[in-house]
Amino acid sequence: MGRGFLQTVDALLSRRRVQLLLKPRKTLPQSLLSASAAVFLNRCAASFAKRPLPLESVRAISGMIGAAGLQASRSAMSFYRDRVYPHIVAAMGNPEPIQKIRQQVVPHAQGIVLEIGVGPGVNFPLYDPAKVKKLYALEPNRGMVQRADIQGRRTKLDLEFLDLPGEKIPLPDASVDTVVSTFTLCTIPGVADAIRGIARVLRPGGQFLFFEHGLSPDISVRRWQQRTEPLFQWAFEGCHVTRNIPEIVQQGGFRIERMDTGYMAGFPKCGSYCFWGAATPQT
Repeated sequence: MGRGFLQTVDALLSRRRVQLLLKPRKTLPQSLLSASAAVFLNRCAASFAKRPLPLESVRAISGMIGAAGLQASRSAMSFYRDRVYPHIVAAMGNPEPIQKIRQQVVPHAQGIVLEIGVGPGVNFPLYDPAKVKKLYALEPNRGMVQRADIQGRRTKLDLEFLDLPGEKIPLPDASVDTVVSTFTLCTIPGVADAIRGIARVLRPGGQFLFFEHGLSPDISVRRWQQRTEPLFQWAFEGCHVTRNIPEIVQQGGFRIERMDTGYMAGFPKCGSYCFWGAATPQT
């Protein structure tokens, strides 16, 4: 697949007919499906990292989708999850608007800390080793753990990886002082179980620090979130851009102590409405 073909598909998807292509129960030809997903990933990378994915990565991603489809075999999806997805996240980097919010949130962590969904470890340099006694890094993706381990070795943190999903936190009740989650609640299948698990492991007086994206308050943006969510879910490991993060946190037994919201400048609105702040377990 050459650049000319990708540009042609990109131009096609930029027109209003994309609204029809993204409606439920519409079936795309397999060649257009694979190209659509590849272009979608490329656009996301260009938005976040200000550069497209390397052409060889686009070819590999598109070829895999073309061979397996969105309902891919377990082996194909495992390959994508462990090998391709970490590369995409690394390629997107940690752009300035997002980095600034991380710098506002993560340094508040203290004591025994649990971070769920650490990804490639972009938050690790933001923890204060003088305040953090130990950091448990929960991450089920092996490819992400490999990248996060490299990042962790560059810090002075007492770091321990936990290779389980967010719904299965393998820590005792009331054992941590701070839980941190950045761009993780959108991807956990059993997010309600994960929130209850966070409340369970937090000590009395503990805090839950979060920086997440989710459901926009604007109706027009919500419509596009609903249309594009299937692509977000495939490309970003089950990402749900229509989750109401404050509602999920509160229903999980937390009281939100402070929270800011807004779109991240420079990014598509359908995936960039964010919530960041702190919550404490309700007593």
